[in-house]
Amino acid sequence: MNPLRLSLFLAQRLQNSHYYKHSVSARIIKIATVAVALGIAMILIALATGFGLQKEIASKTAIFNGHLSLSSFENNSATISIEPLFIEDSLRKTITSLSNLSKLDGVTYKAGLFKSKSTFEGGVFKGVGSNYPWGRLQNYLKEGEFMSPKGVNVILNINESSGSSSESL
Repeated sequence: MNPLRLSLFLAQRLQNSHYYKHSVSARIIKIATVAVALGIAMILIALATGFGLQKEIASKTAIFNGHLSLSSFENNSATISIEPLFIEDSLRKTITSLSNLSKLDGVTYKAGLFKSKSTFEGGVFKGVGSNYPWGRLQNYLKEGEFMSPKGVNVILNINESSGSSSESL
């Protein structure tokens, strides 16, 4: 006999008996049944929102950093490379001919310091080419506008008027 059928049989037998409906434990069993049902519903909601958040975070990470990163090999774990990566035209053609590749962008990273009167913070600047697709980032821009990519040198000046010592990128 299937164990699930036995459990169902016993549950139906207990629920349909007249002794069950008039006993002291009837109310406790009903409360326990509702508590188990609510617990399962909460677990399902937590799983659904967890998977949704995981998908959204992966999407945002891919927009800012890409799905795949090519860099020159150096024997350190730093994300900022001292030596640039030179891609030959034959390798670039091979990479761009991949069917599931939508965009190939070159980027550069440069470490910098944000200095105020009393402290300093470190940061990493990301430089992109003039053909970078800025439209993908438009949903994440809360105020202001993107810099003009026409070779303009930008100097970042941070004033410490609000008393805040750390600035984020």
